[in-house]
Amino acid sequence: MQKLFLYIQIIGAFLLVAIPLIFIFRFGNQISNISSSIKGIQSSHEQVIETIKSDALNDIQIMAGQEIYVPAYASLKSYEGEKEFNFSVTLSIRNTDPGHSIIISSIDFYNSEGAKFQPFIQEPLIIKPMATNDFYLSKSESFGGSGANFYVEWVADTLVNEPVIEAIMLGAAPHGYSIVSPGRVVKNILP
Repeated sequence: MQKLFLYIQIIGAFLLVAIPLIFIFRFGNQISNISSSIKGIQSSHEQVIETIKSDALNDIQIMAGQEIYVPAYASLKSYEGEKEFNFSVTLSIRNTDPGHSIIISSIDFYNSEGAKFQPFIQEPLIIKPMATNDFYLSKSESFGGSGANFYVEWVADTLVNEPVIEAIMLGAAPHGYSIVSPGRVVKNILP
């Protein structure tokens, strides 16, 4: 019985090491190729996004909305503090309401010192029901540091489900790293 338990432990330990290594070797180059083929700040899923003029927001009766703070670790130091790892950062905004659109009125990116990088959108944009929009910041733009963050404001003209807003950081050093950072509500926008 002890031998069986020992064999199970050995096999379990092997699988814990082998499966991630297989994944990294199998998909590591594909992930790096995808990351390197995208440059700068980019919006995806254009077919589900519509922009509206800023002054059109004044004509909308806002019934729901929030200001969201999203931590984004653009770079982190190794545990020894000797090496710094830069990450590509994707801000993902997911409309979780199956029947209503939401309006993203602003997206700003700040570095560790609180300096604003640049607005990610020039005009408010509409995210249709159950649609997602991503904004990408290349790891070659080592601007943010460990205290980088997004500040997102969204509104809706009716009561809607809250969107899921999170930052996904990917880094490919000798090892593949990924971090998911959920947004936090800073302020509710009430009618």
